[in-house]
Amino acid sequence: MTSVSQPPGSLAAVMLLLAFLIGLARGGFSSLGPLTTPLLTLVMPNVATAVGTLVPMFIVGDIVALRSYWRRWDAQRLRRPVAAAVFGVMAGSFLLVRLPVEVLRAALALFTIAAVGYKHLTAGEHAWLRHQSRPWHGWAAGALAGLASAMFNAGASPYNTYLLVERLSPTAFTATSVVFFAVLNWVKLGVLCLLNPLPVLFTQVIDLRLLQSLWWTFALIPVGNWIGHYLVQRLRPALFEAIVSILLLATSALLLWQNW
Repeated sequence: MTSVSQPPGSLAAVMLLLAFLIGLARGGFSSLGPLTTPLLTLVMPNVATAVGTLVPMFIVGDIVALRSYWRRWDAQRLRRPVAAAVFGVMAGSFLLVRLPVEVLRAALALFTIAAVGYKHLTAGEHAWLRHQSRPWHGWAAGALAGLASAMFNAGASPYNTYLLVERLSPTAFTATSVVFFAVLNWVKLGVLCLLNPLPVLFTQVIDLRLLQSLWWTFALIPVGNWIGHYLVQRLRPALFEAIVSILLLATSALLLWQNW
C-alpha cells in the first residue's frame, strides 16, 4: 500500500500532471483518460490502489465538465451503453484485486486498434466499407467500457471508439462522453464498496490518507477542463476525429507496452 502522510515529490508531481490531464480529458479529449493509470503506476506499483486513487479525481472532473456540456449530449448513444456498463463495472470491480489484467489489456488494445481502423475504412464517399449502426454496438461498447474502467480506468477506449464510428460533432461527442463517464464513475465507486469488504477496499483500492495529503492537486482539474473545452469549440470535426484516433492508438500502444 502507498499510504504516506507527506507524499514524496515525485508522487505529488505525477498527481499534478494527472489532475491536469483529467481536466483536459473531461474538457474534450477523453481519450487521455486511459493514460492516467499507467502514469500513476510509475510511482504507485499497486494497480488496484492507483485505480482507486483516480476515481475521486475523475468524479471531480465529471462535476466540472457537466456544467460546460449540460444538455448537449446525444441521449440515443447513452441509454444502451450506460445499462451495459453497470454489468461491466460489476465484473471488473470483482476481478480488480483478484486477477491479473494482462489479457484484458491486450484484448482492449487490439479491439481499439481494429475499431479505429474500421472507422477510417468506412469514412468518405469512396470508403471500402459502409458502416451501419446496430443496437448491439452500444451494448458491447458499454459493457467493455465498464469492465476496462473498473479494472484500470481505460473505459474511454471502447466507448470513444464507438462514438467515433457514430460520427458525432465534436461538442456532441464530448458531451455524450462526459455524461457516460460521470454516471460510470459513480456506479464504479458504489460497486467497489459493494463487492469488496471494507478491509480490502481501504487497503488495496482506496488510500484515504494519500488522498487527504494530495487534495490540493485537484485544483488543476478545472484548469485542464477549461483548456479542453476551449479547444473543442474551435476544432474542425475532421481534425478532432484525427486527434481522438491518435490518442486511442497511443493508448493501445501503451497498454501493449505495459504487457511487454
